[in-house]
Amino acid sequence: MSDRDTKLREYGLKYGQMQGKFLDAIETVPTKFKNVSERGKLLEKASQKRNSKTPNLYRLLKKNSDSMIKFGPEAFPSLSYNEKKQEFPNAPKITEVMKDIDPSIGALGNFGYGEGKKDCIVSLDGGQTETDYMKTKSSSDNLSNIDLPGISEEGLLRCDGPKCRECNDCEPHRLSMRKAINGIYAPNKEDDDLRILHLKSLASIFNNWAHHHDSRGGNSEMNHENIMSCNDDKYAECNSDHQCMSAHLRNMADRITDAIKSDYEKSNGKVGASEHRDAIYGNNKTEF
Repeated sequence: MSDRDTKLREYGLKYGQMQGKFLDAIETVPTKFKNVSERGKLLEKASQKRNSKTPNLYRLLKKNSDSMIKFGPEAFPSLSYNEKKQEFPNAPKITEVMKDIDPSIGALGNFGYGEGKKDCIVSLDGGQTETDYMKTKSSSDNLSNIDLPGISEEGLLRCDGPKCRECNDCEPHRLSMRKAINGIYAPNKEDDDLRILHLKSLASIFNNWAHHHDSRGGNSEMNHENIMSCNDDKYAECNSDHQCMSAHLRNMADRITDAIKSDYEKSNGKVGASEHRDAIYGNNKTEF
């Protein structure tokens, strides 16, 4: 087994264990409980965890390492980074996109909760929503060209919606994003073989984080198809903020996905990735 494959297997094992640990921590609420009100709170908390998107995040991160082992360096070649020039040599599209989204990533990475619980993180930065954008596009279009200002530190805040307190998803996604960024910009030559893994994982993190925000406007708990109605009164006051956040996250995911494939094709397979695909809404689609 190559050193690259060993590191990939360790990465996949870690996130597989994290997925299992999260699921194992979901408590079963006893049917007999002295305090009915307290039992109701525990049931609500358990329900929120069962509907969490974090287990799927860890599954996607494991999937990325598994794909790289399965298809090898021919599909996912090494990627170098020149720290002095702040560029990925021979990967102009990756360089361009990462520089462009760097302020948004910085805002998310620097977000501070301060005192209290870790609630949902939302954006007030505005811009076109996915719903409005897709009205004029085909269903196959992604969000790489949607008109958005980018996420700013001033525009981010903790959501005060009644169902957005003590969020199970935003902080795990934010911390996973920071780890991916550290891997993408790791300064050592020996980090080149996993740099594309961290780019794939960054796209997966943003895709899955957007899926979390999609669920903050529709009654996903009651809909086994995961189709959002956007009319749940629990999110009436904050749905637009979650839509704004979701659009920004999915835009960054699609731009990264397009960039790694574009550089792969234009370099004849020397850099980038042959494909990246996340089956966010179920396992019935092929993933890469």
